[in-house]
Amino acid sequence: MKVTIEPPVEVSMPWDTDHATRMHPALVTALLHESVPILRHIDFTILETGVGYARALLPLNRESTNQHGTHGAGLMTVAADYTGGIALATLLHGTPIIGVHPQPSDSGAALWATSLTVAYKAPSAGDLTITATIAPQEHDRIRRQYRQGQATRECIEMTLVAEGVIVATATAGYYLRQARELKPRTPTARLNTLFRHRLKSSARLIAGLRATENTMPTPLYTDPYAPLAAGQHGRLLAERFIEYVPQLREMVAARTRDIDDFIAQALEEGVRQFVLVGVGLDFRPFRLFREYPDVAVFELDLPDMLLEREKVISNVLTLPQISRRMIGINLELQDVADVLAAEADYQSTVPTVVIFEGMSMYFDPDRIEALF
Repeated sequence: MKVTIEPPVEVSMPWDTDHATRMHPALVTALLHESVPILRHIDFTILETGVGYARALLPLNRESTNQHGTHGAGLMTVAADYTGGIALATLLHGTPIIGVHPQPSDSGAALWATSLTVAYKAPSAGDLTITATIAPQEHDRIRRQYRQGQATRECIEMTLVAEGVIVATATAGYYLRQARELKPRTPTARLNTLFRHRLKSSARLIAGLRATENTMPTPLYTDPYAPLAAGQHGRLLAERFIEYVPQLREMVAARTRDIDDFIAQALEEGVRQFVLVGVGLDFRPFRLFREYPDVAVFELDLPDMLLEREKVISNVLTLPQISRRMIGINLELQDVADVLAAEADYQSTVPTVVIFEGMSMYFDPDRIEALF
């Protein structure tokens, strides 16, 4: 089932409005089935949502049972995980949950399970209902911590009932924070684990999309390194994004070819200095500059991304020798010109091509203007 709704905005709203536009059981079920296909496969369903409350169903069916005809313990755990997460999400009226709701900006909530303990008491041989409840006296504290940008870690108790009998109890821990607060605040700050994952996932996704062009009957370009850069994770992300947003593959292919052509023209005109801003896992220097030993390439990105880049590059045994310098930078906090000026090898007086590809979506308009 494809779901099309207007993205909710992060505003204070009455529960009735929030329930209708963001947390209605049928809507949340459909969104979860899209974002987590295994939940569709087992027909996991949100039955009821309230403020600090969620009740869900794991039906007894062939897909969810083991050889004994009872619910598999692992699937009971999965069901508990998402039920508790939905209960916590009900407290953030109007706030989109990353990975579930459409994201109008970076104002969404990062919500991840950090621990989950299940005590199995009896075999579950009937439709299983999972109930998660957050004590009312905790609601305002959780909302306040979230709105103040603090990291909130909550434990939620759940009961799992089949045929009127409690067959298991569960305790799940969750990490909750505004997505914008995951960003580093200083150039040398240690990256939040979730932000680091998002950063690497974005780079692998683009590599995965570039890799798909190699399979086209008449490819716009050939990138032999993209499949390795993408890895299994990037290929999976590319498949899923292409399924939901088919035009994304063509967009990435078109801009890749366009930039390749622009670089080729610059090389013909004698340009020998190139700056790749937000380089990610782009292997373009090895594709386009292998016949130009006098070219100097400066690759800019967050230090953690550059570490991942170097790790991926080191796994390629036969790469052309390119004069390239990786430079750590936080584009939110640092000026590109200042960072480049500090590099002894960078020549500010020679013609230079600067590539800023696929980055504008990560910054607000004022920051984009400042970068340019």
